[in-house]
Amino acid sequence: MRTIVPTAPIAAVIAGAVVLVSSAHATDVARPVYKDAPAPAAPYNWTGFYAGGNAGYGWGNANDQLKFGGLWLTDTARDDVSLSPLWNGQLKPEGFTGGIQAGLNYQIGRWMFGVEADANRFQLERNFSGTFIADPSGNPYRFTSSFEADWLITVRGRLGYAFDRLLVYTTGGVAISEQKFAQNITQLNVEFVEEGSVSKTTTGFVLGAGVEYALNSRWNLKAEYLYIDLGTLSFSTKGSCSGADPRCPLYTAAHEADLSASIVRGGINYKFDWGR
Repeated sequence: MRTIVPTAPIAAVIAGAVVLVSSAHATDVARPVYKDAPAPAAPYNWTGFYAGGNAGYGWGNANDQLKFGGLWLTDTARDDVSLSPLWNGQLKPEGFTGGIQAGLNYQIGRWMFGVEADANRFQLERNFSGTFIADPSGNPYRFTSSFEADWLITVRGRLGYAFDRLLVYTTGGVAISEQKFAQNITQLNVEFVEEGSVSKTTTGFVLGAGVEYALNSRWNLKAEYLYIDLGTLSFSTKGSCSGADPRCPLYTAAHEADLSASIVRGGINYKFDWGR
């Protein structure tokens, strides 16, 4: 049998084909496989209803004032002249505050608009007492004064700016609290007492600012400062004696307190999405 030997041109074609196939196979083996990069996380959205709790500390000034009237201003002793400056502005209540809050946020772009209400234990209180000698009469007096606020409710609007999971906001609205105020004057060298008290629910305003940070899609932490100014408490008193001296009730006084206070507190909220 005769063997057919390929001519040179045919051999060259066959060799070239082998090289191309081999190169193509090598290219397929070496080519890297690319996967799509993960999509960036969507910015956090503050829209939704939330509820939570808070705790902190409050301090302030009751701005207490006592103004003598009646015979205090006309009798010969005029003890009111030396005693009045000693008995005013002595009550600076402070104490724990804590409670619950709930609110609603709506975010447009980076701006957040919201409303929040809270109910808190507002344990601000202060007592003052002292014994004083009036000048120049030398009459000794004991004076006691007390102030207490039991609870606090606020309803506030909120305006915030979001840096993704960090929210910075201002807030302001209405504050409501129950306050108690009492004062007592006793002259120690005679049987004379002038005393009174008042307990009242008052309304004022609240302003503040704060920050919140979202730990995840549901939970966030907050820290805020609030300044409150509540309505005025006032009452009037007249003196009483154990004897039948008709002048005693003519010693009168006006008593007034107006609480302004600061609150620093932290809190935690659970957010309920609107399904946006």
